[in-house]
Amino acid sequence: MRTRSLHVSMTAGVVALMATSAFAGNAANLLFPLDGTYSVVPYARDGNPLGGNGPAAAADPLARNDDDSIQLATGAAGVLPQMPGLPFNFNLYGSSFTGNQVWVNNNGNLSFGAGFPTFTASGFPVNGFPMVAPFWGDVDTRAAASGTSYYKMTANTLVVTWDNVGYFNTHADRTNTFQVAISDGTNPTMGIGNNVCFSYDSMNWTTGDASGGTGGFGGTAATVGVNAGNGTNFFQIGRFNQNNANYDGPGGNNDGVHYLDGLDTCFRVDGQTNQPPIWINNPGLIVLDVSLNQSLNYVGQFIGPEGGDVVSITGVADPNNAVGAGLSIVNAPGNPATSTLTWTPDAGDIGVYNLTYTFQDDFLPPNVSNGVLQIRVIPEPATMALLGLALVGLRRKLGR
Repeated sequence: MRTRSLHVSMTAGVVALMATSAFAGNAANLLFPLDGTYSVVPYARDGNPLGGNGPAAAADPLARNDDDSIQLATGAAGVLPQMPGLPFNFNLYGSSFTGNQVWVNNNGNLSFGAGFPTFTASGFPVNGFPMVAPFWGDVDTRAAASGTSYYKMTANTLVVTWDNVGYFNTHADRTNTFQVAISDGTNPTMGIGNNVCFSYDSMNWTTGDASGGTGGFGGTAATVGVNAGNGTNFFQIGRFNQNNANYDGPGGNNDGVHYLDGLDTCFRVDGQTNQPPIWINNPGLIVLDVSLNQSLNYVGQFIGPEGGDVVSITGVADPNNAVGAGLSIVNAPGNPATSTLTWTPDAGDIGVYNLTYTFQDDFLPPNVSNGVLQIRVIPEPATMALLGLALVGLRRKLGR
């Protein structure tokens, strides 16, 4: 959990927000930072035909609501501008969606083919509703202290950002800041080939009052992942209802929401039925800086998103001989699999060391992934904490 002051100036399409709560986040830290290129998600535009507890009012420029949805490229005339249609094809487990086939749902997800106002989450897979869910929980933005959601559309990417949003019933004592991006696989920020990214800043609640939550926690867990809607194919990072950073993989026990703090993760959910394992918080490159006589302690986590997956690290290429210089690498299989790095470099170790990981699931045939971690040994004091980068939430976009 981080204490942070947020001051976002008013720019085109984005209303000024100032949050000073210890439980607030900063959307400028997300993979696609919130800036003047975004617009408010115009939930009020279509009159909320799906129902929902508290639809947005047409006269509200922030479209505050509870359980509302908006279909792309549709809607009656209103105060807020209409969302454009999706200008590219988004491939979800072999099904292609474009134009007006996408809905933005206030409760932390995108759905395909129909809107989805359901506020109490369930685990994946679930039959009947294809969904991409960076954080499916009971978002409620009606409180004056709550932020709202914003979007921007480019030729190959849709980004939706939930900026310091509260939870049901009109609570904003704790807020969540998170983001989803979907693309046609050609956005280099997401990694070429990846078509979904989730990004998080400060995450401070999991559960609304109507889902069994008390003070934002407990009850029915929020879900993070992707659901094909056929009852078989899915990608699940976890289910969260605890006020801590505990995480034991996509299945198992309900996890702590602070595991998501600062997390970026990108992956592909196209025509493959067995999704490849992913390195949590490594969109392409992790860079770790360590200064002389300080200790590096890093634990990388590698997950297989399907239930029952076991991930193994099958190789770590070390062309710069970091191990010879004293780096210890201890790998363990599981879901998540882990790689623990420890090192206290000395003056003779100044330089750059690249490690290329190969890891795979236990599907037949296995799906294999690769990722790169770079360690930079520097003479001056390090400027960032390194302890437990992947385990305790200090996973702030080190590769950028």
